[in-house]
Amino acid sequence: MGQDDVDHSWSELEALLCRGEPKMFAELMRWFARTARSRDATALRQLSWSVADIADLLTDDEVTSLIEAWQRVASSLGNYRDSDFIEASLSKSILLHQESAAAQWEWLLRRPIDSGELVSMADDFKAMSPEEQSSHLAVDPSDHRALRLALWFLSVQPAIHVDTAQRLVATALSGADSGARGLALLILQRLPRADWPSLSALDFSTRLDRLWAVERYYGTLALLSMERPSTDALSRCHLADVPAGLLALQGQDRDAWARLFCAVLLDALERRVGAAGGAV
Repeated sequence: MGQDDVDHSWSELEALLCRGEPKMFAELMRWFARTARSRDATALRQLSWSVADIADLLTDDEVTSLIEAWQRVASSLGNYRDSDFIEASLSKSILLHQESAAAQWEWLLRRPIDSGELVSMADDFKAMSPEEQSSHLAVDPSDHRALRLALWFLSVQPAIHVDTAQRLVATALSGADSGARGLALLILQRLPRADWPSLSALDFSTRLDRLWAVERYYGTLALLSMERPSTDALSRCHLADVPAGLLALQGQDRDAWARLFCAVLLDALERRVGAAGGAV
C-alpha cells in the first residue's frame, strides 16, 4: 500500500546492497536523509517514517538536514495534513542523535507544546543519573506538559531519584491529566512501598472511558496492590486489565482477587445467557 514500481524495485535491491555493497547502501541511505532539506508535505511524510529505520547510519550532516525540515514543520504544525505525524517522526530520529540524556530532555521540551509523543521514543531515551534527574526533571508543577514529559522520561530510567519521583508522582496524582496520572502510577510500581509518597486512599475508578490506557492498566494494578480484595474495589477496576494485574501480584491476595474476578465473570455470563434465553 502506498508503493509504486520504484518502491518495489528498491525493495528488491535493498537486501542485495546490504549483503554485497554495505558501504554503498549506507551512503545511499544518507543521501536519502539529506533530501529532507528539499522535501515538503507528502514527500517529507514518506521520508519521516522511513528515516527512523536508518537513524543509526546518519552523520551530523544528515541530522542537520532533518532538523531543518523539522523546524519548517514545527513552525506550521497543524496547517496541513499529517504535519503532526511528520513532526513526531522526525523528532524521534533527531532524539536518537542527541549526545546525552540531558540533551534529549531539552529536545523534548523544545518541541511544539501541542506536539504528540510517539510511544517508541522512550526506547531511545538515554540513561540519566539520579543526580541529573533531581535538577533537570524538577519541573514547575503548574506546567502540565513538562510534568507529563518528566514522568515519561523518568519511567524508563534504570535508576530513579526517589525524592524527585515522589514529588512528580504526588503532583500528577492530584491533577486531571490522565497520561501523567498513568505514568505516575507506573513509577509507583518501580518504587519500594516504603518509598511511595503519602497517598490518600485510591478512591478512583479505572473504568472511565476518558482514561488513557496507561492509567487504566497501572491504576488497576495499584488498586489490586493497595486495596484489600473486595467486590467494591474490583468494581472500580478496568476488568480487561485485571488478568495482567493478577500476574504482577504475589501471595494470598492474588488468589483472593482471582476468586473475586472469576465470580464476577461467571455472574456476567449467567446474566448474558439468561437474557439470551428470555429473548428466544
